[in-house]
Amino acid sequence: MEIKWRHEYILGGVLAPYIALVILSLTKPVEKPSAPAPTPSPPAPPSPPPPKPPAPQPEVHLSLNKTTLIEDPNDVIIATLSWKNVPQDPNAWYTLSILSDGTLVAGGVSTKNLPSEGSVKFNITYLMRYIDQYYLPSPGAWYGILTYEPLGGSKQTWASVEKINVNIIDKYRLDDVVKAEYDLTNDTVTLYLNKSVDNALLLWQFFTYDRYGRMIRSSGTHPYWHPMWFSGDKIVIDLPGDPDPREVKIEFNILKRGIKTFNIEIKRPPIPIEISVSPINPGETIKLWVFFNRSLPRRAWIYYTPTAYLTTLTPTARLDAPGDTSFISIGLDPARTYHVTVKRLDTGAVKEADVTFTGDPDENSYNIYL
Repeated sequence: MEIKWRHEYILGGVLAPYIALVILSLTKPVEKPSAPAPTPSPPAPPSPPPPKPPAPQPEVHLSLNKTTLIEDPNDVIIATLSWKNVPQDPNAWYTLSILSDGTLVAGGVSTKNLPSEGSVKFNITYLMRYIDQYYLPSPGAWYGILTYEPLGGSKQTWASVEKINVNIIDKYRLDDVVKAEYDLTNDTVTLYLNKSVDNALLLWQFFTYDRYGRMIRSSGTHPYWHPMWFSGDKIVIDLPGDPDPREVKIEFNILKRGIKTFNIEIKRPPIPIEISVSPINPGETIKLWVFFNRSLPRRAWIYYTPTAYLTTLTPTARLDAPGDTSFISIGLDPARTYHVTVKRLDTGAVKEADVTFTGDPDENSYNIYL
């Protein structure tokens, strides 16, 4: 018994360290191999800046000191056109206008210097002028317009928030002008109204024509319409330019919320003339042709039979030229040099000359301006 215990003791004593190592190896946790370090992520891109707030839109505003305009040289409406937030461009054109149904009331002139914000005043009267032309502002809804035209860019237009109804009081209408007459002596046109007015406006123009429809004289285009303030029930207009004997018709136009035309016939009295020819030999008969030039081209002159036959007993021919005759053309036969005298019996004016004739009026004639 004693030996066995010892044997076991010795066995246990000798193997004890090894047994402990085995136990430790079985109870110690197994170390796993370490994972590789993660790759660092690239830095995030910077955040975009916050969006800019939209630019404020341009604004246009219109105000008037009153809304009724009277046909009177002293009446006026004061209009104020204001704006803000207008884009700035030193090469752009800016135009400020006041319109009524698309027609110009005031303004319309362009500039390159317009601040982003500002205002301008317009004095609006019954008679307005744009550059060298006169016009009448129209009644209705007035509104302001600002036009922006950048160089090489598209045009932009902004209208005023306000549209203001304006009444315009006319003192007469086109239908109130009932008659027109021409005074040949004074070269005037007289218009007659069916009522009397005080401080009223007439805008007029005229053209004259010869009997073939060709224009002879006009009031011109700068200005196209001529203004004239008047009072009463008739208007006398002195026509500009010099009257021409070829004129047979006047077209007289007036402007007043429309156009009215008067076609006036110019009635000219005949021109009494006396033609004397010398020398005339005894027993000789001189054939006299007279053509009254009334603006026909020369190639249309056709002589048929002599106008008169002159002798020593009747060396003078008495004729009445039409009132629109500008000059007469004379032919004489037989061929030779004559002393010709032409006298206007209404004015006493005399013209004379020595003229050589060939005997053929189509081939050779003498022109005398009346």
